[in-house]
Amino acid sequence: MELEFGSLTGEEVLLDDEDCQVPLQTVRPRAATRGRHRLCFVAHLPAMGYRVYRVASRRSPEVDRSLQADDSSVENDHFRLSVDPETGFVASLYDKERQIEVFGGPAARPVVLEDPSDTWSHDVVRFDDEAGSFSAERIRLVEHGPVKAVLRVESRYGSSRLVQDFTVYAALDRIDVNVTVDWREQFKALKLRFPVDLDLVRATCEIPYGSIEREVDGAEQPGQGGIELSGIARRRERPTA
Repeated sequence: MELEFGSLTGEEVLLDDEDCQVPLQTVRPRAATRGRHRLCFVAHLPAMGYRVYRVASRRSPEVDRSLQADDSSVENDHFRLSVDPETGFVASLYDKERQIEVFGGPAARPVVLEDPSDTWSHDVVRFDDEAGSFSAERIRLVEHGPVKAVLRVESRYGSSRLVQDFTVYAALDRIDVNVTVDWREQFKALKLRFPVDLDLVRATCEIPYGSIEREVDGAEQPGQGGIELSGIARRRERPTA
């Protein structure tokens, strides 16, 4: 989790309710006021409960970084994420525990699709007429600490700009992708393609107060806030770096 905090001296540590030290990372604040900081840490909370964390003035011992990162890859104990330095697409996402490649091709690929339909896209069941793709302008490591590492890909298409932040955590087996887009195209749609390397794919989509399984045939499907893809992983050799 992340939260805004006041001034720091650089010698603070984060302690939980058992007075145990928790890995802490300072990231860029969202507040414009001077003297503010933003704290980032992994909070382990009980179901339907809470825990108290506090910042203490105590010099922190050297923390062993389990995250390995550079300007094109991030690796923890669970995954290795590699970004193509030329295209900005995800070239590889290797699952170390299952020893599989998650994607069957370039992933997180921002494609621009023709969209001549009306506001509600009446009678349109799929968008597959590709007009082009975003081109990467800059790829860099913007954060690297004991809690997380963030790879940022900045791309452009026409007058539109796209920023993708890939966040890999030291202690979590998940990867977050935060996307910011400045969209200025007309009669076009934007999609991010993630070609999962699975057979017999099933899509479970969120609906109010539950979930429903929908067809995976390329047609548009409502998914609300969450879609889970499952299937049988294809065993392929891990690509060499």
